[in-house]
Amino acid sequence: MRSLLRSLGLVYYRTGKYQKSAEYFLRLAEVTDSLKTREQASSAQELATAYETHKKEAELVERANSIKVRNAWLVGTAAALILLLVLMWRQMRYARLIKKKNSALVENIQELLYYKTELDSIRQQSANPDTDEPTAPTDTTDTSDIETENRYIFELLDRKINEGKMFLNPDLTRDDLVHIAHTDKNRLAKIMQQHEFANTSDYVNRKRLDYAATELKSHPEYTINAIAESCGLPNVPTFNRLFRKRFGMTPSEFRKTLSTYR
Repeated sequence: MRSLLRSLGLVYYRTGKYQKSAEYFLRLAEVTDSLKTREQASSAQELATAYETHKKEAELVERANSIKVRNAWLVGTAAALILLLVLMWRQMRYARLIKKKNSALVENIQELLYYKTELDSIRQQSANPDTDEPTAPTDTTDTSDIETENRYIFELLDRKINEGKMFLNPDLTRDDLVHIAHTDKNRLAKIMQQHEFANTSDYVNRKRLDYAATELKSHPEYTINAIAESCGLPNVPTFNRLFRKRFGMTPSEFRKTLSTYR
């Protein structure tokens, strides 16, 4: 349309019709201004559209990132919760197993103490009524007779140790046992092995630990330190170690498990 208006304006100008020519050139200017305005408006609209599109895209990206972060947090939280539940379950299961094991150990310890008391009672009844001591063997010529004599020496030693509760003395030594048994160190060592004791210390410590187990059961108000000292093992770490080695549990675990039976 602009080219047509320009042509008409030129034709009228050449023919001397200047007013008419001016009208067409004026119209051409208006059309040109209108087109420029439209182009500017269109450009502005395009810019606005591009801006809005970019803004929406940025919002979508931000939303997607936010969703990813939230999902990652949810997954992490769920994993941590599952791990915590697994650990709690394992801890509870372990606690149940320990409780079951300790209960079985306590029953075994109580049976052991009962049978030991019964054995001591039988030995007491089998003692010579005149001397209150085991009956001495009459002949020691062969191996079986030597073992019989060793058993006599052990029962005599065991009776004296029990009656006087000499094992409660923390300073009791092997030499003291040799003196009480009226024998020598080598034979006493063989006697201990014959009765399934590693040595004299093992023999004495078993009596101390059995006594400690009885005290733990009979006197729940006593402290572990007090019982350790009273049984002849004043060093508490040593007492705990030996008690666990003999019974499979610590004095504290033994006492705690015993409380469930009361």
